[in-house]
Amino acid sequence: MESAIFVDQLTQSGLTRDQAALYGALLRKGALPAREAAFEAGIGRTLGYALLEQLIEMGLVTKIKEKGSVARFFPAHPSVLQDRIEAQQKSAERAAATLKSVLPDLSSLYNLATGRPGIRFYEGMDGVREVLFNSLSSKDTIYTYADMETVDGYVGDINEEYVRARLKKGVAKKLLVPDTPAARAELLQNTSELTEIRLIPNKDAPPLHAAMEIYDGKISYVTFTKDMLVGTIISDPAIYSLHRFLFEEQWKRALAKEGVARA
Repeated sequence: MESAIFVDQLTQSGLTRDQAALYGALLRKGALPAREAAFEAGIGRTLGYALLEQLIEMGLVTKIKEKGSVARFFPAHPSVLQDRIEAQQKSAERAAATLKSVLPDLSSLYNLATGRPGIRFYEGMDGVREVLFNSLSSKDTIYTYADMETVDGYVGDINEEYVRARLKKGVAKKLLVPDTPAARAELLQNTSELTEIRLIPNKDAPPLHAAMEIYDGKISYVTFTKDMLVGTIISDPAIYSLHRFLFEEQWKRALAKEGVARA
């Protein structure tokens, strides 16, 4: 019963059941020839030889053969299992980070191949940050609808970090914002060649509690409320083309810096 529990515990550390039985037998009995180790583990001799080679590659068993004697197999200290698990965790974290960095491109390929829009949802400050920073991969100018005062009020620090990163990467942006005193001041102060701002001439418009970005075949939204922050990214060429067209038409009619300066 004790050995069975032993095997169950070892399998949870990443070993197969037969590997665990063989390694457990060596831990209980000490160094053994292959035949005896297989017998103690309750497995066949041929399988035992193959498993011992696997355990040697994993660093869990050492093979010692002295001249004129049968080879014996020594178990490594169980702490090697902990080292293996930690190494696997680090490898999994690196793999997850790599996948995360290429997932938008893979999703775009999937969407193009299947014709289906891809939709991803995000929540909280971290989610908003991820949605904003997703646009930094854009190979073209980002088109944005936003209320500057709303953005500054909810995620001002994140937006400042995002703007610094965008300018550093040389990603251009066009912003359409409601015509407010704060927006006019921001427009007149803006000197960046990578940022163009125009005003939507509707002074009676209520504060906008959402922002939209149009880039690289995607549309992203961030909703700002007192209860929650929610982000959405939609990958779909048709929806992207529609919003890009609407933005460009609105941009032609929006109030540019020259018009504000004359006023």
